[in-house]
Amino acid sequence: MGSFDISIWTTLAAAGIGLLIVILFYAFRRGEDAAFLSRLGVGVFLLKAALVPVYFMVLMTWGNGGFAYQDGIGYHDAASEMATELKFGLPHDSHGWKFHDPGYNYLGAVLFWLLGPNPMAPRMLNAAATALTLFYVFQIAMLVWDDRKTARLACYLAAFLPYSALVALDQRKDAVVQLMAMFLLYHAFRILRSLPGWGRDLGWLLGGLIVMYYLRSSFILPFAAAMAICFLLAHRSLIEGLGFSIAIAGIVLALLFTADPDSNISIGASVDRLGAKVESSANLATRGGLARFARIESIAGLYKLPLASLFVLIFPFPPRFWGRWEGMAFSWTNLPYVFLLPGLAAGVFACFRGGRLRERLPILVYPAIFVVILALTHFDLHRYRETFSPALFILMAGGLRAGVGVVTLITVYGGLLLIAAAVYLR
Repeated sequence: MGSFDISIWTTLAAAGIGLLIVILFYAFRRGEDAAFLSRLGVGVFLLKAALVPVYFMVLMTWGNGGFAYQDGIGYHDAASEMATELKFGLPHDSHGWKFHDPGYNYLGAVLFWLLGPNPMAPRMLNAAATALTLFYVFQIAMLVWDDRKTARLACYLAAFLPYSALVALDQRKDAVVQLMAMFLLYHAFRILRSLPGWGRDLGWLLGGLIVMYYLRSSFILPFAAAMAICFLLAHRSLIEGLGFSIAIAGIVLALLFTADPDSNISIGASVDRLGAKVESSANLATRGGLARFARIESIAGLYKLPLASLFVLIFPFPPRFWGRWEGMAFSWTNLPYVFLLPGLAAGVFACFRGGRLRERLPILVYPAIFVVILALTHFDLHRYRETFSPALFILMAGGLRAGVGVVTLITVYGGLLLIAAAVYLR
């Protein structure tokens, strides 16, 4: 790992930049709930900004060099080298420019160029990203449930559930990816509903996809598939819905087949990457406690998909008393989310009531697509759940507000207890 420079002044400067971004973003919001979202966004940023140095010092004390995971170190080193090249006008030859998805490196390099290689700076940017995400959580929840109390509850879940809060505290791109994912889902929702200004939403959607290409290119194809399914199923006219789906599929396929063979989203790169991830998952099939029984090692193992999908939603569970302390901490902070899973089940059921299923399809299809993909590839990488977890919170909020039945409670908690017992007593 390369060196870093922690200065209280550059840390405060990074926090100030993050706070300014949040304030300016919400300053231009209008509507009945603008004040609520502004207060919540600023409050969430200040809370997470205060936790950033605390979490860093904990990681330093436990001998992890201030980084919870290896890829955080990789992002820091890459951004540091890139910042040096920018500062002194050197050729862009360092490995950070050649990352598979270099977008987060670009952001880190600019921050390090301005403030020096202070690992607090990208984490303050992450804290700001989580605060901005709440706006899109609220707007999507309103489109789904048309109830302000439910939308506010979804924001509280996204803001304060402990495992979700960890997203901002390490130097990884998950918080920024999550923001862009909700940005794209919001504009896709508006286009699907043909709301006023949908043409402008289409422009924002295309621009957002370009940004996401540099952050997490593997997001684009599943997202396009989810939207194509929604267009097909949500339109009352089968011909119109099919036309939209064919148009989307045509654009995506044209992009895939005309992309440079070395591009992240070329058809060859996509197939190779998927194959490598399935192979990697198969190689891990002998490890992971009870999870090893849910790993899909080949096409013959597709019957395990329901169980593997369940593990995507609850992993890491049950709480660990062994292994690295970061994993143990994550599994325990995951418990409040797991405790609220009956609300998620109730929210899914609620989508089928009231005659608005067509309008609510994206909030069901979008997370389902990603759950299936992770179940097929590498559901042990729990951080990828952050891509769609705000959608789960929106469903959860709707279910909690509608009320959770006794049968749902018994079924969900009973199943979780059986899983926990099987793991602990194996």
